[in-house]
Amino acid sequence: EFLRLYPSANIPVATERDFEKSRRKRFISRIATEQADNIENAARAVADTLENGGRIHTFGTGHSHMLAEELFYRAGGLVKIQPILDPPLMLHISASESTIAERVEGVAQNLFNEYGIKENDVIVIISNSGRNGVIVDMALLCKEKGVKTIALTNLKHTYSGESRHKSGKRLCEIADVVLDNFGCVGDACIEVDEASAQHVFGAIRPDYMILTNLFRDQLDRYGEVTHTLNAVKSGVEASPQTALCLNADCSLTSS
Repeated sequence: EFLRLYPSANIPVATERDFEKSRRKRFISRIATEQADNIENAARAVADTLENGGRIHTFGTGHSHMLAEELFYRAGGLVKIQPILDPPLMLHISASESTIAERVEGVAQNLFNEYGIKENDVIVIISNSGRNGVIVDMALLCKEKGVKTIALTNLKHTYSGESRHKSGKRLCEIADVVLDNFGCVGDACIEVDEASAQHVFGAIRPDYMILTNLFRDQLDRYGEVTHTLNAVKSGVEASPQTALCLNADCSLTSS
């Protein structure tokens, strides 16, 4: 309906082909092919550590701490999993403060001592950028102390910017095993108010726009639903390379 009403908009629309199973299969196949040796090396490091009575530590800052928690205390899972969870480096107290805290050098030494990390243990360090102070500090410290380090990171993102650590090193340059998640640089998902779309889209030029149901909201703010539709249209026209993902349950956008 959107394209029928505005045929001159010349807006590319994401089709089923963009999300088809074959593409997911190719992505998984790439991981299986290009990361097979690294995955095997990581598995061997974990197995050897457990066989020798060591522990598996998991560590990440910001959103990455959620992956550190993911392995911990699972029904039927391994017992010797120790997540390193430092509240100032997580998000639940203050997201903005955690962004500052994860760049501060010197914090890793305290965490290393507090969690009793020992030689011949394994630590999985998760960081998409792999360049913040705490993450690099922890990797360097573990390297020095004989702790096997497995990095789960995004190499494309990592090499898109300089290290924030005084050493100039990145996580992937220190770790014993590096697992690349093949992510893109600076990906983000942002909710945009309909009335602001025309201003926001022209500024950030998103790759995709997910358009949910259009319905009548506050009449004093939006007026009729056609006004909302026009506001969204203006936003998309400001970023012509943006592909639309339309909600099939909305009659205005799917018919």
